[in-house]
Amino acid sequence: AHLSWAASYDEMTGHLNRLRLRERLAHHMEDLPTAERKPVVYCVVAIDDLAVINETYGFDTADEVIVAVGRRLAEAGGAKCAVGRTAGNKFGIILGDCGRAAMHVAAERFIKSVREATIKTTACQLSATISIGGVMLPEQARTTYQALSQSLLALERAKLKPYDCFMAFEPSPARE
Repeated sequence: AHLSWAASYDEMTGHLNRLRLRERLAHHMEDLPTAERKPVVYCVVAIDDLAVINETYGFDTADEVIVAVGRRLAEAGGAKCAVGRTAGNKFGIILGDCGRAAMHVAAERFIKSVREATIKTTACQLSATISIGGVMLPEQARTTYQALSQSLLALERAKLKPYDCFMAFEPSPARE
């Protein structure tokens, strides 16, 4: 039973692992007939300055922050949301049946849920902020690979701004 669970979920956070999150994204984008597809948003969320927490308080404290942020993202996302941990300080979020305006509202809700209260760790109370990059599916990406890469491009733009920033993917003919 543990091996079955570990094949689908991140051991530290309990959220979907990268593989299962990607499978879920593929289901929304590629497995359903075109007529049945509803707009979906895929977001990549990065915890800002996690390296500073690692260096200052240690990896155990940083892990506590990762777990707390993941929990807050899942709570803020609600029932139509799938959260998975995709890298050390990154989470992927699938928001089903979500349009462009709702994407911005959801991103603000995620940002507020993390920023709103401190995180109690064994070392001390810490504040955390996040940056988010999002992409509309299937409007801006037709494959899971495109969704993942374009959301990361949007995240890179968000990280160039001050903390607590969301950026939606913007097509660039020059880059493409």
